[in-house]
Amino acid sequence: MEKITLYKIPIVALKNKVHYFEYKLDGEFFKSFDNNTINECNIEVKVELEKRDSIIILLFMIDGTINLICDRCLDVYPQNVFGDYKLIIQFGNKLNQDNDNDDDILLMPRNSDFIEISKPIYDYTLLSLPFKHVHSEAKDCNQKMIAIINKSLENNNKKEIDPRWEILNKLKNK
Repeated sequence: MEKITLYKIPIVALKNKVHYFEYKLDGEFFKSFDNNTINECNIEVKVELEKRDSIIILLFMIDGTINLICDRCLDVYPQNVFGDYKLIIQFGNKLNQDNDNDDDILLMPRNSDFIEISKPIYDYTLLSLPFKHVHSEAKDCNQKMIAIINKSLENNNKKEIDPRWEILNKLKNK
């Protein structure tokens, strides 16, 4: 959990201008969030922080690969991930402002010394993953597993047809 402290940015020491930060993510980063599905990865995150008097604008640029388990054949495969995300941090308190409808705007007290960006990096990296985790080409899947799945599907499709439906199918084919 100590590694997460690398993702604290001391905003008190920053001047009102654009600042750049770079981070390398590996499997240990995801383990700190109790994520057991991502064990190996090589991701580079570039953060552009623009500090102004009343707000901070963070741009996250994510690029790299994550080893995932294919939903089709259960083999591990490398998945490319990339994405650009924007997060705005406003100074103020919740009593005066209501931003519950916008996930890209966070409120932060004026007297805060640090911005913790590990959680947004984690969230944005997961948002960069495709919904289906499969090899880009079906031919790259484990062919033995595909054969087992196809055999199982064939066995399920060989159900006996009710004779009443069989007579109707003959009429349909005329």
